[in-house]
Amino acid sequence: MANISIRVPDDIKQQASALFSDLGLDMTTAINLFLRQSIHDGGLPFRPVRDPFYSESNWRALAESVQQLKSGKTVSKTMDELEEMENG
Repeated sequence: MANISIRVPDDIKQQASALFSDLGLDMTTAINLFLRQSIHDGGLPFRPVRDPFYSESNWRALAESVQQLKSGKTVSKTMDELEEMENG
C-alpha cells in the first residue's frame, strides 16, 4: 500500500468528511473510489464545468444590485402582486 498526502482547505476537508460520513464512507474509501473510477473511465469520473453563476456578467449584476440596495433604490412586492403584474 502507498500513502498519498494532499493539502486541502480545512473547511473543504470538514464538508467532504461530513458528506462521506453520511454516505457511510470514510475519506480514504471515498478517495479510493474516485481514483478507481477515474482509472475505469480513463479520465475524470465527471465532466468539469464552470458554474455559470460565477460568470462576470452575474458578478456585475450582483454589484449593481448591491449598489441599488445601498442607495435605497429598491421595490418590494408580494408574490400575489408580482403574479397580478404578470397576468394583468
